[in-house]
Amino acid sequence: MATPLLFDHKNPSAKKDMSNEPKEMVRSDYKPYPYRIDEADAYFNIDPKLSTVSNKMIITGNELAKDKQGKGPLVLNGEYIDLISIQVKDGDTWRELASSEYDVNDKELTIKNPPKVPFELKIENQFRAFTLPVT
Repeated sequence: MATPLLFDHKNPSAKKDMSNEPKEMVRSDYKPYPYRIDEADAYFNIDPKLSTVSNKMIITGNELAKDKQGKGPLVLNGEYIDLISIQVKDGDTWRELASSEYDVNDKELTIKNPPKVPFELKIENQFRAFTLPVT
């Protein structure tokens, strides 16, 4: 069976192996995440070979976090997807993020310096359908 991979079309060298073992987390290490996704709209275009998902989110600060203003990198989890584009809304204008403004690997997408909260975020991904061998 092939190992699933994440692939960033703008940064082909970001393709990574997803066979890493999960890391153990103990309760005393937990800290509330600095961001909240208050609203999310997802649009799916399902195709047997290659499907796309466009997601628009409103990101705010988390009132339970130490810093309620959502400072620091924004980390979003995702597996088995290919990143197509990331946009943030600056004022009334959508702006495409440059590949230097984010990192992507086999488990997550990290926006290094997101705008001041609240802000809107659009992400477009694609994924391939999983096929099982016929026996």
